[in-house]
Amino acid sequence: MLGLSVLMWNICSVSELSSENMRTCFQIVNAYIYLSATDFLQNYAEGLCRSFCELLQDITNEGQVQVLKVVEIALKVSPILGAHMFQPLLPAVLRGVVDGEKYPVVMSTYLGITGRVLLQNSSFFSSLLTQMASECNQGIDQLLGNVIEMWVDRMDNITQPERRKLSSLALLSLLPSENSVIQDKFCGIVNICVEALHDVMTEDSDTGTFRDCMLMSQFEEPKLSDDEEPPTEQDKRKRLMALEDPVHSVSLQQFVYEKLKAQQALMGDQAFGLLMETVDTEIVQQLQQFLRGL
Repeated sequence: MLGLSVLMWNICSVSELSSENMRTCFQIVNAYIYLSATDFLQNYAEGLCRSFCELLQDITNEGQVQVLKVVEIALKVSPILGAHMFQPLLPAVLRGVVDGEKYPVVMSTYLGITGRVLLQNSSFFSSLLTQMASECNQGIDQLLGNVIEMWVDRMDNITQPERRKLSSLALLSLLPSENSVIQDKFCGIVNICVEALHDVMTEDSDTGTFRDCMLMSQFEEPKLSDDEEPPTEQDKRKRLMALEDPVHSVSLQQFVYEKLKAQQALMGDQAFGLLMETVDTEIVQQLQQFLRGL
């Protein structure tokens, strides 16, 4: 671990490195997170977070994305510990979402991190909102509404299907809710869900039913073509962790159905019907097609 300690010691100087060397440095860090997330985060994340906070103040957009991807991977692999260890950095991420970060790739990464926290560590997300609302002298519900609104508005910045499904799962996790702000944003949440369903659902031409193509099973071995290399140990670790990731273990189709039914049960048929009327008719028809048979 001595080499890793030297790497961590020198990471404050990463901003002075070439972009290629910076990328290599972060790849090493990411590999250690996949190798032993708990040990790595407990031993190195505090210092790493301090360095990242400094780096993000004076770094290129490409560099920002590399830094933020480390945080995103930590949250993916260890949602509770990752959020705790990188807590000082997360308010800036949420602020970037609310302020509407202009650089699309940075905004996409902000939303990926925010989605991880909201979906997999909701109590931490609530405390983060409370902290930011206090600092901004703003109501918590108003801040949440701003986050959802910007998320819906900038969904097109997210090009990776994994992050698009994550955004849908995360926003759906706010349901069922009696909160008027969340109900006001219901139309946008449903729009994002339908977009994500288009991204990840494949139709069986024989039965006409849909399947979430991002679901993974421990019983399914990835098929290799003749010119593909067999998976490395790192690839195997990533796959094992992906099996526990909601993006790969939760059916978006089923999750949408369950959350909408729960909202309907909470509100009653009439009130829920009025809420659904806020959604564009064509979107509702597409949604019904995806949920057919459930």
